[in-house]
Amino acid sequence: MVALLQGKGTMPSLEEVKAILRPSGEVYRSLQSVPTARIAGSEGRHADFDRRFRPRTRHTRRRWMSIFTAG
Repeated sequence: MVALLQGKGTMPSLEEVKAILRPSGEVYRSLQSVPTARIAGSEGRHADFDRRFRPRTRHTRRRWMSIFTAG
């Protein structure tokens, strides 16, 4: 199971991470910046990213490029 959190490939879902880590509770700690290297999973569109938070599909890649060039 730990290999899921350390391995390469797709980003695990938040539910998969919770099943492995089994947190005893959750606390809202306000809006905070988190380095992408510390992110273990994603809620929602986890299959759209690899473990380094790079887009896995051409659609997502094109969307990011569009946002980058618009800014």
